[in-house]
Amino acid sequence: MTKRKAEILDLRAERILDALVREYTKTAHPIGSLELLRRAHLDVSPATIRNELLELCERGFLEQPHTSAGRVPTDKGYRFFVDHLGEEGDELNPSEVALLDRIFGIRHEDEFMREFGRAVSEISGAFAAVALRGKDFIYETGFSEVAEEPEFEDPARAREFGELVDHLGSGIRDFFDRFAGDEERIFIGEENPLGFPSYSMVVSQWRHPRGFEGFFTLVGPKRMDYAKHKAVVKRVKKIQK
Repeated sequence: MTKRKAEILDLRAERILDALVREYTKTAHPIGSLELLRRAHLDVSPATIRNELLELCERGFLEQPHTSAGRVPTDKGYRFFVDHLGEEGDELNPSEVALLDRIFGIRHEDEFMREFGRAVSEISGAFAAVALRGKDFIYETGFSEVAEEPEFEDPARAREFGELVDHLGSGIRDFFDRFAGDEERIFIGEENPLGFPSYSMVVSQWRHPRGFEGFFTLVGPKRMDYAKHKAVVKRVKKIQK
């Protein structure tokens, strides 16, 4: 990937961008200043939010669809959000933690991969692919999880996602081998290494206590819950320690 020059936002703009990305992730419709103020409980005036949203648009972090008064994040906006989540980030709830902990107690490789894939897909709401290092088998699951997203009311988008899934089996292993030294990568929109700019991917390694290891990837629309996905990766890393 091309190295990006980091851009700086002041704390207020950063908080407003963070709030807008989170609200858009939940609602799937453009977010206006009054809605953002009401939902995110920001301690600023409506005029301040409007001005900050305008500035964020001018700097390329947000865009305004022609048919709406609200704003949506751009790839640049999502990237800033992801890069500033930090290690403290969001946490999984106790039942999600317990589920992952239990699955890492499964001893057999095939059963582990199947249950691990189902769990991370269910927790994240994304399509998941799990692979074992050194073997050709990849377990894929979660198409129905992603297909329920509003983006797929458009048949063309649904077909495109089907094509992406078809490419995962042949493309993701070669891609992962090229980045085998990285524990975690998040590719947003145009960064997608498989060439599907409407979708994002989270790729991370896993290592079972019995010694076998591999990687998993979570795939979904750009409006995916990056905070949740990072929390999944964070928990998997913690289990492995």
